[in-house]
Amino acid sequence: MAAEVAVFGDPSIGSGGTIGSDVERATAVARRMVGSYGLGKTPVFMGTVKELADKPLPERLEVEVSQIIDEEYERMLSMMTEERERVLALAADVVTHRMVKIERGGLAEAA
Repeated sequence: MAAEVAVFGDPSIGSGGTIGSDVERATAVARRMVGSYGLGKTPVFMGTVKELADKPLPERLEVEVSQIIDEEYERMLSMMTEERERVLALAADVVTHRMVKIERGGLAEAA
């Protein structure tokens, strides 16, 4: 979603608001961090990931989840905006070659 905003000025409908979207997945991870893994401001266990999947956390924890999402979105938007030209080059590579080649320390990986 942040890359879409950095490149196009607006997010697409597909980046948020649907099951499997960037926003849904990020929210699910933040909820697990806060409610299951004890990685929030207060170390607490509200239930297993499966138990929490279909019910909201207590309001104070949902506020914390929202804060995590907001902070990380702003961080990514800043990064994507600063690296806009690299994002565009990567997208062009994907369109042209139908893959991304990442080179690290002389090794190449295709994604």
